[in-house]
Amino acid sequence: MPRLAFGLDASFSRIDWDAVLAALPERPQVYVQCLWTGGYAYYQTLLQVAEHNLRGARERGIITAGYINASPWYPPELCLDRGRQAAGAEWDQLARLAVDVELPGIKLADVKRLCELCAQHRPTCIYTGRWFWVGHMNNAQDAWLLDYPLWAAQYDGRHNLDIVPYGPPGWRAIGKQYGGGQVAGAEFDWNAFDLDWWGGENMPDLRWMDEQMLWKAPAPNWGVEVKMGTVADFYRALAKGEAWTLKDDMQDVIIQQLLQRVEKLEQELASRSVQVSRAEIIDVLIAALQRLKQDERR
Repeated sequence: MPRLAFGLDASFSRIDWDAVLAALPERPQVYVQCLWTGGYAYYQTLLQVAEHNLRGARERGIITAGYINASPWYPPELCLDRGRQAAGAEWDQLARLAVDVELPGIKLADVKRLCELCAQHRPTCIYTGRWFWVGHMNNAQDAWLLDYPLWAAQYDGRHNLDIVPYGPPGWRAIGKQYGGGQVAGAEFDWNAFDLDWWGGENMPDLRWMDEQMLWKAPAPNWGVEVKMGTVADFYRALAKGEAWTLKDDMQDVIIQQLLQRVEKLEQELASRSVQVSRAEIIDVLIAALQRLKQDERR
């Protein structure tokens, strides 16, 4: 079973990552930036935003990738060169590349050549939709396509990799673009990604954070109530000083010490003019707690 990850892709918006991450209900693990649309329309905009967007995502621990449109007007070599130029210094930081197949008039031979060129730099997939592949590419099923897994456009609103099949039998789906919207002034598409293929094979498995648990929280009039939610919900409440576990009274002392350490760390980083949010500090603590949990299982 693939490890599913929530991911974003975007084209022309200049992204304020702090605002986006604060607004999203779930933190993305993968970000894919458009690097070339197949022509020069809006290319100057890409030159202004692509490197900025990729750097901002990478600096926040998000896997970055880029997609390059196969073009009916320009040769694959030029498409790759323009994509690399748009990525700027972030080109060498990209984990993966995608060849976008969605412009009428594209030749399958050019798609293949662009895939081969991209694969010389990074593992490469093909982005397309069933409507386009069947309607414009004659539902091509050439065996070489299996070397480049499928990132499918299928707007069913479902965060999974269930794809209505097309192309060669057994074409592996490693992504599905299933919706989109605006967040903090930027336009995004929502994606379900196979985390291991997109470069997250060494990232910790955080699915245990979705497990349900009970905790205690302050209630009105200085009371205490029991709440239920995911482990991630508990840590969010914990970060605000609004939760502690049910285990025993000693937990109160432990929680207070933990929050004091977070506050002390914030002050220390601020004194060094290091810009870091409390949420980012909590992310580090969560990773440390996961390592402790893994050690306990051994």
